[in-house]
Amino acid sequence: PLGSPRALARPSFSMIPTVVLKNGEPVLVAGGSGGFCIATGVSQVTMAVLARGLSARAAVTEPRVHVSHDGTLVLEPGAVDAPTREDLARRGEALKEDDNISAVQAVSLSPGPSGWWLEPAADPRKFGLAEAR
Repeated sequence: PLGSPRALARPSFSMIPTVVLKNGEPVLVAGGSGGFCIATGVSQVTMAVLARGLSARAAVTEPRVHVSHDGTLVLEPGAVDAPTREDLARRGEALKEDDNISAVQAVSLSPGPSGWWLEPAADPRKFGLAEAR
């Protein structure tokens, strides 16, 4: 099965620590938990911050979408609106709702007048606490 230990194999999931640099300086650090959903969770948070301009806190709290190994589209509540959900079902997509796909922790970094400004974000799916120094 997918993710089973075997000789010379790498794990199919891990914490996926991510550091994003801009002009050689860090702008975002993220990582997650949640098994096979870690990569999609970290990717969605990273893209929400970098491409859509969300704060780290807003990005980690947004509902997520994941495509499972069997092709099922797993949706957190609020991830897509009802008309979109109906359209996906009409097209034959297998849909499943899950309120806890993965948890991602992140810190966005930006230069300030007296050093770096850090915005930590703890995912409420894990009831964590965010702190950065």
